[in-house]
Amino acid sequence: MKIWIFCFALLAISLTLGFVLSPAGRSGAQEETLPEVELDDYKIYDVDIEGVKQTLFAKEGRHYADREEFTYPAAIVVQDGVWSKMSANEGVYMEDTLSLSGDVLFDDMLGRRLKTESAEYNKKSGIFKGAEGFQAAVAEGRINGRGFTADMQNRTIEAWSVRLVIDVKNL
Repeated sequence: MKIWIFCFALLAISLTLGFVLSPAGRSGAQEETLPEVELDDYKIYDVDIEGVKQTLFAKEGRHYADREEFTYPAAIVVQDGVWSKMSANEGVYMEDTLSLSGDVLFDDMLGRRLKTESAEYNKKSGIFKGAEGFQAAVAEGRINGRGFTADMQNRTIEAWSVRLVIDVKNL
């Protein structure tokens, strides 16, 4: 009799553990998606669209079915001979939009330089924008603000909630 109780208890424990450890048995369990490709020194695209050359490099890249993820990405856009560069600690490219996060830096050959924590660049519209606080360097000092939109085609940057900090040594 003791053997039957022991066998029944062992069967119950193994069935319970099997259910708990299986993906179907975990409540709210999500299957982790593995990348299709992982590469070091990743280059995602080099496209010429109506005179606009856009290239993205990254220290590491992971290609999934629906997105690309990057470590230390840098996107370079050349339009009408003027280059602009965006870089960050991390990036995700999905549906024509590159979302950047962590020490995001925008600079171009016209001398504009802007730092923020997160921003995104839309490849089709040529718009680089961020809704978080930013700091921009200008000849007279720096500009602090709460959000911005940079239009690569028109070479304009619009910002809101702006405060100019003037460096009197440069005047």
